[in-house]
Amino acid sequence: MLHLGEWGELRKLLAEGLRAAEQNASPFVQTLLQLLAAWLHLEALDFQGGLALCERAQPRLGDPHAVIFRPILLGRAHLGLGQYDEAARCFAEITSAMEAGVLIHRRFGMMFLHGVGEYWLAQEETARARTEADKLFELAGPPGERAYLALGHRLLTEIAMAEHAWEEALAHLSRALAIVDAEDAELPLAAWRVYALAGDVNQRLDCHEEARRYWAQSAAIIHQLADSLGEDDEEALTLRAALLNAEPMKRRLRYAP
Repeated sequence: MLHLGEWGELRKLLAEGLRAAEQNASPFVQTLLQLLAAWLHLEALDFQGGLALCERAQPRLGDPHAVIFRPILLGRAHLGLGQYDEAARCFAEITSAMEAGVLIHRRFGMMFLHGVGEYWLAQEETARARTEADKLFELAGPPGERAYLALGHRLLTEIAMAEHAWEEALAHLSRALAIVDAEDAELPLAAWRVYALAGDVNQRLDCHEEARRYWAQSAAIIHQLADSLGEDDEEALTLRAALLNAEPMKRRLRYAP
């Protein structure tokens, strides 16, 4: 439901699950559900709220979610807040766990590699960012995790732009667009990011009409995600506000259809 953009339904299921976990004294399940709620906040660009939920989800001894999932989310939250030293510490914790022999689920591995790639890009360490992107592609396909393949091409687009390698940037952007534009693609979380970057790229190339078209596509998905949350309670309103008022969104949302 998270990846399909059915966030309102997901919130209901998480609330029901948390109540049941508390009643049945299931601390491991409770921690997992709290972390899933944090993940939702991060996808809605509520990095402060996601960080608070991660910190609230205090793991118990032997909790498998504590070793990998929680530090991945903490790293992403710190990265979104521009707290790069804290993000690096979280990602280093995961690397150490993996070097110690801890197994990592494939989806968690893709989240981790994408996050580390974005971290190195933010540090202007494009060679290191490219290394993580290459690892992401190895893990994402085959059989082909299309959302992360699209995000990987998006990341490589940004890396190439930072290196002023525009031909490479456009090639990777084209591949990312081909994935999210596929007729059977239901990838809203990757698609809005790819369309937003496509708009930015076209704007920089003075292709203003194309830029507006891609921004409109991105904005339409963002509004669908926000609408899926409803307006029934404080958390829904907080998530909507975080998503719609995030600084990178403001210009693009003007072009919503």
